[in-house]
Amino acid sequence: MMNTAAVDRHLLVLASGPFGKDVAGRLERHFSATVQDIEDGTHPSAWPHADLIVLATSHERPRIAEALDRAAFAWRIPWFAVLAGATDIQCGPLVLPGRTACHRCFVRRRDQHVRAGHADHAAAANDGRYPSGYPGHHVGIATAFARQAVAEAFGERAPGALGGTVRRFNQISGATSRASVVAVDRCLRCRPRPTSEDLWRGLAASDKGGSR
Repeated sequence: MMNTAAVDRHLLVLASGPFGKDVAGRLERHFSATVQDIEDGTHPSAWPHADLIVLATSHERPRIAEALDRAAFAWRIPWFAVLAGATDIQCGPLVLPGRTACHRCFVRRRDQHVRAGHADHAAAANDGRYPSGYPGHHVGIATAFARQAVAEAFGERAPGALGGTVRRFNQISGATSRASVVAVDRCLRCRPRPTSEDLWRGLAASDKGGSR
């Protein structure tokens, strides 16, 4: 069941491609949402205020994802992408600025492990020609994943949870999976090194706590 805190939030859905636009249409049925067509590109200055941003696409849009990640950390609002890959449906990572790894850390971690011949990487290198066409139930799966991500963004965080959740549906095996993203050490976006002022504040706080 969707929690009321999530339902009451306003979403901005940046949509491109037939799959992304179908997912955006489904999300409009469940949330207060503004949908923007970004088929020909977009810019943060064109994005209205929202409590959460969703990037819904028919394939990866790395430049837009990077711009969105930067904006999300500047504005301190959550975001995630949902897309149809060559072999899977992916939702996430759910990025919560100040709490989880950023999207850039996710890309770096993924690229360390994904083979160069992976279908999505091959498509990206092949003049941007991606697989087209998809069954209707894949839109339903992507929408369900997205609704779970929205609920997670505004729900209570489990103690010790890493967050940065990535949800996947494997189109070949039919299996679903869920994993968290660990931030890259000293990432300048989500794990910057503390300044001397931050360290002094931390020491002062610990001294106050210890004197009680």
